[in-house]
Amino acid sequence: MLQSTMRYDRQQQRWFVGGRDLHCGDGIEVRVGGRWVPVRVEWQDRHGWVLFTDDDTVRILPSSAMVARQAD
Repeated sequence: MLQSTMRYDRQQQRWFVGGRDLHCGDGIEVRVGGRWVPVRVEWQDRHGWVLFTDDDTVRILPSSAMVARQAD
């Protein structure tokens, strides 16, 4: 599975992983503490782009330093 760092394009106001732009509801995995965590990409007016864990218990603000990959 291809992994890459997340990249934000200010002009398009979108996050990209491996050249693919992300949309609300897209599932990806991000590397956190040495393991892959499945998350869902969402937009919130208050915070902008946010990553939620599958059970919605953790909210992560995306960073261009994050390593991510497409979820299976």
